[in-house]
Amino acid sequence: MNDNYCLIIGNVGENPFLRKNKLNKPIVQFTLAQDVSKYSNEKGQFVKTNTNWFKVTVFGNEADRVLKYIKKSNRVCVSGRIQTSAYTNEHGIKTRSFGIIAKSVRIAGEPRGELGCFSQKQENKEVGLEFALPMNINK
Repeated sequence: MNDNYCLIIGNVGENPFLRKNKLNKPIVQFTLAQDVSKYSNEKGQFVKTNTNWFKVTVFGNEADRVLKYIKKSNRVCVSGRIQTSAYTNEHGIKTRSFGIIAKSVRIAGEPRGELGCFSQKQENKEVGLEFALPMNINK
């Protein structure tokens, strides 16, 4: 059993880009922004307090689908596992970054979520990107 499982909903920060591994298999990467908000009692509304950024990496057939359908500012549901890496930044400070190795990426609606989490309209037709959680991401 793999306890490292996550589901993150956010906005794509840049158009996905393709690279190939040594076996010429597709690897697609993009950044994902997730706004963090808190409830403000003074104004009675949610206030954005921070944005978390994740580097998302997708392999295989799912990478081909992401490259074809996902674009900057799309709202997406990403499921997979979290991967951390440590590095020293340009100021000499040791820090960590968080990435997601995605098992599936699904469109969660247009940039403001008008379509919900089930489909994306593209040029007045539906494309087959249903929202689904995998039962076992280790398959």
